[in-house]
Amino acid sequence: MNKILSVFLVLTAFLSLISCQPESEKISKGMGGLRLLATDAPFGFENVDSATVTINKISIRKKGGEKLMVLEKDITLDLLKLRNGVTEALAELQIPTGVYDQISLVVTEASVSLTNGEHFPLNVPSGDQSGLKIFISPALTINEGIRSEVLLDFDLSRSFVPKGTHTEITGFNFKPVIRAVSVVATGIISGEVLDYDTGISGATVTVTKGEEIIATAVTEVNGTFKVLGIPAGIYDVTAERENYQTLKINAVPVSAGSEVTTHFILSPLENIAEI
Repeated sequence: MNKILSVFLVLTAFLSLISCQPESEKISKGMGGLRLLATDAPFGFENVDSATVTINKISIRKKGGEKLMVLEKDITLDLLKLRNGVTEALAELQIPTGVYDQISLVVTEASVSLTNGEHFPLNVPSGDQSGLKIFISPALTINEGIRSEVLLDFDLSRSFVPKGTHTEITGFNFKPVIRAVSVVATGIISGEVLDYDTGISGATVTVTKGEEIIATAVTEVNGTFKVLGIPAGIYDVTAERENYQTLKINAVPVSAGSEVTTHFILSPLENIAEI
């Protein structure tokens, strides 16, 4: 279950707390728009009810060193509220044109609540309280008069590492793991995981490039999944679920601005053992 579960937070939402610009508003000379969306992928533990973080500062760095402070106010996010490729437009603002290559954010609090009512406040590493630096890959170009989007991919399972067992969690270690991507340079991998013609709920779908894990999703009740923010390239996609075979589809091409669909049919392990 310790796979990457992607939580996509588009930077503009946070920025809206300082400056909220209607999409129809004309962009000022020398400025471009940065749009903020949010999305999440479900956590791989059925007994986790919420996983929250509180962020009180966000800045974006212009290539060359200049930083723009975009948030200086507490915002608490429950990373389980948004699911599997669904995005919510939170806000948008204007920033000067140029190339931006790094986002810094300060996490002040984190916690996990279980469905049985247990609540675990977590220690935030001191380095993250002073600012977690995330490179935007590829770098974000803000053009005059054009609105752009950035996704922050919050890796839930590596950020909230459970102690104990899958059925008896005794706590969590917290170490935020986040990647940032420019939406215009990415595509989407979606599809379904089936037991013949029936959707498999809770299957983990992992997108890899070589040995590197890029992103992960967990299937919905009907077996569907969607992984956002995948940079253009060639990837392997693996689907797995307890008591089922693991299946991999190799060389899945992803193009910027496109969505590619994959389909998995997993056989129960008991059926394979009988063959």
